[in-house]
Amino acid sequence: MIMTKKRMKHFAIILAILTAIFFLNGCGSKIPSPTETTDAFLQALKAQDDEAIAGVYADEELDLLDAASDSEEEAEDTEGSEDLNSGLESVYEEQLLPKMLDFDYEISNEQINEDKATVDVKFTTYKIGEAFTAFFGDYISQAFALAFSDVSEEELDALAATILSSKLADLTEKSYEKTVTIPLTMIDGKWVVDQLDGESDIIDAITGGLVTSMKNMEEAFSAWDEEE
Repeated sequence: MIMTKKRMKHFAIILAILTAIFFLNGCGSKIPSPTETTDAFLQALKAQDDEAIAGVYADEELDLLDAASDSEEEAEDTEGSEDLNSGLESVYEEQLLPKMLDFDYEISNEQINEDKATVDVKFTTYKIGEAFTAFFGDYISQAFALAFSDVSEEELDALAATILSSKLADLTEKSYEKTVTIPLTMIDGKWVVDQLDGESDIIDAITGGLVTSMKNMEEAFSAWDEEE
């Protein structure tokens, strides 16, 4: 059967359309999936890349130390103060934060419902919460023993830095595991990780149980105040 010019023209049009569709699907821009977006967010968080975080996160930045300790109000109260403990600050920056950012993770179970999505993330990291609880117990014990001696505030600060540094140095294995669900929202044609509450299980998982440790200490102090 000889193909007429009309049919050849029709065939050529169909071929052109199919080629265009193939090109758009194969080479055009593809919206990263919720799984890919979460992976990009966590990689940016580990690298402390604020610009990359802003591109996949509902807020402009995420400070793990502030989020875990919920210390925004405290930070505002001490802003501009020259009495900050440089020893503890060094421990936070040189030991605590690096430990927080050295987490491993596995993403699974992506679920999409219109403009909302969730993924499950299993975090594996250091037992930072347990280390912080142990630090606080040792510090209170030793500081109380020194309370009746002529000890300065600077000496107590140095004691706190020494004890915390020792507890963090003991964290050599990633034996803390926790699986949480991370929510995402489609905004302006792309998925972004929802803003994380500082008291959420997600921040707790990333920081190795630090949020739980802080909550337990807060509850203990509250109970102590009520007894008094």
